Amino acid sequence: MQNIKYYIIVALLILYIIKPTDLHPGFLDDLLALGALAYYYFFKSPGLKMKKGHYGKEEEKASYDKDVKMTLAEAYRYLGVDSQTPFEEIKKVYKRKLTLNHPDKVNHLSEELQEKAHEVTMRLNIAFELIKQIHSK
Repeated sequence: MQNIKYYIIVALLILYIIKPTDLHPGFLDDLLALGALAYYYFFKSPGLKMKKGHYGKEEEKASYDKDVKMTLAEAYRYLGVDSQTPFEEIKKVYKRKLTLNHPDKVNHLSEELQEKAHEVTMRLNIAFELIKQIHSK
């Protein structure tokens, strides 16, 4: 029922935009109808649901944090730095690795690779947060 309602609204908006007679003699009403059509297409489309970023889901992050236990030595090893490395250098390494492995970079690839990139990103975040807590003391 939701899909039928969507398609009816979109069809009516398209017909209103392309028909020769208007309710208002100017083009302002056509622009408003075009804006409504764009809104329905991008935000209400049943087939084009935009995936929320992994960082917008706090409950997903919390459940993942419970699954992954990481020691400080594992965090340093995962980031590929030494415990004596200055925090600014650790931050640069973290950002570089995060840029390479971010899920948004592989959203055109298979679902398996996207999931792997998500896992790597979450582990990088956990490792960096653990190191950041130690350095902030």
